[in-house]
Amino acid sequence: MPRISSTEADQAYQLLLRDIGVQAIPTAGMTRIEVAFPPVEPLAWLSSQHASCGRYYWRDRAGYFEMAGISESDIVAAEDAHTPPGMLIKRLRTQLAGYDSDFRYYGGFRFHSRSIARGRWRDFKAYRFVLPLLELRRSNGQYTLACNLTANQDRQQVLRLLHEVSFAPCSGTIPALPHFGDREDAPRFEEWTALVADALAAIEGEAFEKVVLARQSTFHGDGPIAPFALLQRLAVADPKAFHFCFAPTASRAFLGASPEQLYKRSGKAIFTEALAGTRPRGETPEADAALEQELLHSAKENAEHKYVVDAVYAALPRFCYIIQAPYSPTVMKLARCQHLHTPITGTLSAGADDSMLLETLHPTPAVGGTPKEAALRWILENEPFERGIYAAPAGWVGTTDAEFCVAIRSGLVRDNTLSLYSGAGIVTGADAADEWRELDAKLANFLDVIMKDH
Repeated sequence: MPRISSTEADQAYQLLLRDIGVQAIPTAGMTRIEVAFPPVEPLAWLSSQHASCGRYYWRDRAGYFEMAGISESDIVAAEDAHTPPGMLIKRLRTQLAGYDSDFRYYGGFRFHSRSIARGRWRDFKAYRFVLPLLELRRSNGQYTLACNLTANQDRQQVLRLLHEVSFAPCSGTIPALPHFGDREDAPRFEEWTALVADALAAIEGEAFEKVVLARQSTFHGDGPIAPFALLQRLAVADPKAFHFCFAPTASRAFLGASPEQLYKRSGKAIFTEALAGTRPRGETPEADAALEQELLHSAKENAEHKYVVDAVYAALPRFCYIIQAPYSPTVMKLARCQHLHTPITGTLSAGADDSMLLETLHPTPAVGGTPKEAALRWILENEPFERGIYAAPAGWVGTTDAEFCVAIRSGLVRDNTLSLYSGAGIVTGADAADEWRELDAKLANFLDVIMKDH
């Protein structure tokens, strides 16, 4: 039996076990059994679990909603490299039809439409979304423990999983990370310099106006990497971000602390944004303010930001009305970076849904380029690695709501290996050395965490 931290938690847990024991397993569809639970940190709780099955975590940028999940009640995934996001939405709509808003599927897409049947991204498929079997949630200050049952479940297997789960008080100490050795960049700096020169030549030749180039930086640990312990440290370092971790197996996980929202839908209301243009944070308030003013008045950074604003504005009228945005960007300050930021809101037209939003908004010029198709082709043909879910939509879909971040500031854990990803927008006037430093600035939170005390 799990060790329970309090009488209140024990009572809630026993109530959930009792209800699962008497609840009929559905022969079709889904059943949710939920009990109120005392306050506990979902991420710390998930990090302390030792179950060998999949584990999943999501927290929104504002910190209103947080979910820690163990195992899968249902999986909606596709192997086909050319399966569009709209197909996923249709499948999820079929699954969720007639249910209340408590049912949510969590997961992500890959950035490119090319096969990843083998290699480092194989466990994440073309897309992979899960309805967790066991969920610990915090929503607007209320905590719940729930079990989602489908016809796929065997009652005894569910009960065995629950008996493996621990609710022992968390120590407050985040588990240690392994020591990380030398870093391997793809591309290396010399290759990056050549790649930026090629991109600038393509821009001069009017192949596209902007392209976002990315780098994969790989570190090898001297022992297994605990992804949720790594995410705990990132959450402390940068609390004003979307935090997520999808670990379909014990040895692989994709995690990140992204500042960027792709969109949030609440009924017919749509919230999106432009987030592009970057400077590091200053070491002093005066230096930070100077970097902020430099960012606000940089012609290059404002041009890069405007590409994103214009792209979102061009896309939204297809399925939105009453579109609103401020005239000028402000600066979003994060722990180690600051970005130009323009929030954009709208109201969805009749018949519009998440498939239209996903297929139209992803990828924005902030992670792909403009024109979209030309920039994506160039990235696919020239980048020396597979992006996987990096810079792609990651989030959740519910009955009437959905939310996706852009999965930047992210990394892939494979056993003892951690691969980190960052990107920089290349437009006329870009300098390869400056863009390389921007890549490092965007990884600063990760680098601080993994290199601390080493």
